[in-house]
Amino acid sequence: MRITPLVAAAALAAGLVVGAPSAAQAAPPTISATSSTSSVHAWHADNADVAKKASKAKTKISAKAPAEVTVGDDIEIKAKLTRKSGSKYKAYAKQKLELVLLDAPDAETGGIITTKKTSKKGNVTFALETDPEIAGQSFDFLVAYEGGSKAKASESEVFTVTVTS
Repeated sequence: MRITPLVAAAALAAGLVVGAPSAAQAAPPTISATSSTSSVHAWHADNADVAKKASKAKTKISAKAPAEVTVGDDIEIKAKLTRKSGSKYKAYAKQKLELVLLDAPDAETGGIITTKKTSKKGNVTFALETDPEIAGQSFDFLVAYEGGSKAKASESEVFTVTVTS
């Protein structure tokens, strides 16, 4: 997946870029990606169906990425999905994790830019290429798990990656 000028422009229009003009920050959120699988991530709203199923296992995602990368270098985001088994959290294999580019700083919605399945150890690595046109811009990401019949949805902490020249 490449962070292209089109994605960067959408991020700027959504107010993602540090120092974006106030008119851009007031614009409606728009996210574009180079893949056709892009969709919106917004499951923060309370869902009565999910609340009724208290027997689902708790899940948690730990994710990390460099705070700063140089143009031309890949942004490598590593995540691990675990679920509670008894009193311990154990790796949760073969589950789909989504990398989400947030619409704006502190936003609760964003565009899903790619999806990957976890390994046997619950790990996944997302790699994003950078273009010179996005130098000096910052992007907010999170990793999300939508949940399933046996486990609750969860998401990582939000992290910001700045692309420098």
